[in-house]
Amino acid sequence: ELDNFCYIVSHDLKAPLRGISSLSSFVLEDAESVSQETRENLDLIRGRVRRMNNLIDGILEYSRVGRVETSIQDHESRALIEEVVEDLRPSSEAEIRLMSDFPSIRYDETAFQQIVQNLLSNALKHASKVGGIVEISAEDRGRSHVFSVKDNGPGISKNHHDRIFRIFQSLKSRDDEESTGVGLAIVKKLVERFGGEVWVESEEGEGAAFCFTIPKEPVGSHRG
Repeated sequence: ELDNFCYIVSHDLKAPLRGISSLSSFVLEDAESVSQETRENLDLIRGRVRRMNNLIDGILEYSRVGRVETSIQDHESRALIEEVVEDLRPSSEAEIRLMSDFPSIRYDETAFQQIVQNLLSNALKHASKVGGIVEISAEDRGRSHVFSVKDNGPGISKNHHDRIFRIFQSLKSRDDEESTGVGLAIVKKLVERFGGEVWVESEEGEGAAFCFTIPKEPVGSHRG
């Protein structure tokens, strides 16, 4: 019932956005007859429509966490990470490095790739504009594996470390950054659903490393 409600709400919200996007595109086709300021305003409108669409999708995705059936199986985490990297690599000029051996994990495949995709997308967005580097690594810490996605961007003040995992939070103006403020909230919800933790290690000017744990026996996991 909740899924049906979310679908209806998203459909009703997206319909007028499609109309706005189409109208602004039609006007831009006649760009020669409008001023530079008008063109810039139309581009701004289209950007906000795109962000609103992404926000609706993000809210739906966030609402589904915890309600979608999971499949806990053994996986090679490196193979799952490489699939995500290949999907995202064309969208960024930053170099993506896999820095370590990666463990076998017992986890839900979709959830793991969703976590990595959101963290990698965030890192690519904030990596240095010149010579951007994102490093993905993992290490064994006894009862759990710790994964890290690190960028060489501007870093995050310690005052904001907790805030960034709350839904709709962004440290920059919405017009300065194509962000919905949902991705990191989804990561936190997914990681905690499987008994893990997520945090950020960062200081201003020194990049940011987003870390999460995967218990070797996740919540709800059982063998044979």
